Amino acid sequence: MKQDALDDLLEFVLGINGMSLEDMVDFLRKKENLYMLILIMKDYHFLHDKRVKEILGEHNKNINSTLRKAEEKILINSSFREKYFRIDEKIKKII
Repeated sequence: MKQDALDDLLEFVLGINGMSLEDMVDFLRKKENLYMLILIMKDYHFLHDKRVKEILGEHNKNINSTLRKAEEKILINSSFREKYFRIDEKIKKII
């Protein structure tokens, strides 16, 4: 069941950006997208899921380091913060 929720969350976040699960590698190449996904995974308690580590593993060996950078970016960058909260609100509407 948790896997289905993870898949749904990934599909939703990618869909908002006009992408599908097949586009995950391209999506994660942009650091802003990686940071956004890491923050959303943390908020919805998927960050330490084994599958998430596999998905992000080839792009980032240290998830905690990336999480710190993402948390810093959300504090400093207002447009990133606004985008994050827009996506989070959309996710909350479908849950």
